[in-house]
Amino acid sequence: PVDRRGVVFSGQTRAVVATGLTRPHSARLYRGQVWVDNSGYGEVGPLVAGRFEPFARLPGWTRGLYFHRGIAFVGTSRVIPRYRHYAPGVACETSEAAVHVLDLKSGKVLGCMSWPNGNQIFAIEGVPSAWTGGFPFSEERQSTGKRRTVLFFKGLAA
Repeated sequence: PVDRRGVVFSGQTRAVVATGLTRPHSARLYRGQVWVDNSGYGEVGPLVAGRFEPFARLPGWTRGLYFHRGIAFVGTSRVIPRYRHYAPGVACETSEAAVHVLDLKSGKVLGCMSWPNGNQIFAIEGVPSAWTGGFPFSEERQSTGKRRTVLFFKGLAA
């Protein structure tokens, strides 16, 4: 029985700052507000007056949260059937291992990178572009229809 029994504690005071979550994870302070993954329901959102406010629901067990310039990167993991009781709000059959990109103004999912044969995403962190070769992906230019390979999502290079 884990449904709605999760809490978030203040790291500074150890006081309870929110209750009623199901397997909370990846609490982050962004622009003066605490955001958290409510993993058991595949949700991410801020804590408002001691309560979790769902901002988005995603297809999987939400784990990992990173913010950059008005965008949230949220990880989801596949729910393994024998652990479905930990995720009462997630459909096991359609859950996926992926990183989703959310626009924090509109709530829209801007994109997703999934691993069809993967199981778990646990954490997400941003690093300066000088530290990595990036993930190549194709970009189609609208005016020419030509595709080119680039290594970084525009605007994320540190």
